[in-house]
Amino acid sequence: MAVSRPLPPAAPHAIDFVRDIRPLLARHCIECHGPTQQKSGFRLDNRAAAFKGGDSYSPTIRSGDSANSPLIHLISGRVPDMRMPSKGQPLSPEEISLFRAWIDQGAPWTAEAPKP
Repeated sequence: MAVSRPLPPAAPHAIDFVRDIRPLLARHCIECHGPTQQKSGFRLDNRAAAFKGGDSYSPTIRSGDSANSPLIHLISGRVPDMRMPSKGQPLSPEEISLFRAWIDQGAPWTAEAPKP
């Protein structure tokens, strides 16, 4: 993976999947990586599928290690020509910080499919 800029730091507080992560997945990811479409063979609406990874990266989420998780590199624009989400606005540094903290805290997944 190419490194072009530093990653935002992980959020300094405990992350709640339902409150903090699930809405971000619903807003930024599920349209392309959900139950009806799985671009690059990757799903983010199901824990097992999300942790398995897709066609290009496996695993995509490395529990406890956000700095080396491909998901973080993709959402932060560190992979050339593969910024995620590919449509719309990129995630803010604050949103990336939430994902980083969630992964560093073990990426607990307490509910299934993010609600649109």
